[in-house]
Amino acid sequence: MHEIMPEKTNLQARTISPAIISSFSVTGENADWKALPDDCKYVDAYAFMQRCLPGSPSDGKNAVEHLADFFQQGKASMITDHILNQFPGRQIIALSTFMPEISANEARSADTLNATKALQLLIDVVRQLKGQGHPVQTIEIVGGSRIQGVFQTKDNSINYSAMRLTGSQSLKRLIERLRPIAAYAMNASPVFLSVELEPGPLFVLSNAHTAKRFCRMIEQSKDAALSNSVGLNLDIPHWDFLAGTPPEWLLADENKSVRHRITHVHVSDHHVGHFSCTAPGSLNPMGKFAGWMSALKQLSQEKRPDNFPQFSGFVSCEMEACREKEMLVDCFDSINHLLL
Repeated sequence: MHEIMPEKTNLQARTISPAIISSFSVTGENADWKALPDDCKYVDAYAFMQRCLPGSPSDGKNAVEHLADFFQQGKASMITDHILNQFPGRQIIALSTFMPEISANEARSADTLNATKALQLLIDVVRQLKGQGHPVQTIEIVGGSRIQGVFQTKDNSINYSAMRLTGSQSLKRLIERLRPIAAYAMNASPVFLSVELEPGPLFVLSNAHTAKRFCRMIEQSKDAALSNSVGLNLDIPHWDFLAGTPPEWLLADENKSVRHRITHVHVSDHHVGHFSCTAPGSLNPMGKFAGWMSALKQLSQEKRPDNFPQFSGFVSCEMEACREKEMLVDCFDSINHLLL
């Protein structure tokens, strides 16, 4: 069992703590983890970039296919050990993923099945990490795309047409695809699934309106596993800077059904176009981030219905492919200060 570095701050007094997502490294090399600030005790482990897969597979399969194979082979312990060996002395607070195959069209059913198995494997990993004293209870996932195919026009010109599901069709499909994963997540120690809003007309969960419809459809499904396990990952720049949804919207009484399904939080800074992540205050005023941290403190103290997933208690700094340690440290320090 790996020794866990003790937390200096009393979690009972501090309702929310900052973490860092390991996606700031694209190589997974041990040297990269040295960029983590010394006072960052919590890691949100990204599972996995292609180059960071355990076991060094080289057969041409992608990360999702490999994770599906590992599930079939019962290798959750190998994944757990791999994560713990990467971050000795730190606590794992969540697993983050990118598996848009969950909403793939019917012709790609094998891809959807692989994503299902991969997430079931990570559910097993979360349970093993919890068994070793890590405060992890959620897996962050994406809802995928509404685009079901792209076709060249009949005149063979450079123009293409895309087949896009309606909003209702895409939400219904996502919920159906989540049913077996939610059932697996609730068949033992509960694990929560945090679905991320991705702004824009091509995505299933694209704005506050679709997030609210998604929550309503979960409640109307009368599926106990869905209701208990499926929540939302609140990516602050996605919600606010890209989709135009401020914290005041989330705190409004009529949006309580959405607020009660916030299970985890990401933070970084974006402009209107999302090409990379940067530290808070680089593009938007720090006052906006302060407003969100204040809203999250209210959210974390609000009692939820018993059949809703629980908030993780962490805000993960998401600095994808960050090239400068100073920027990673700036992000962590600024959020850590706002959460005090």
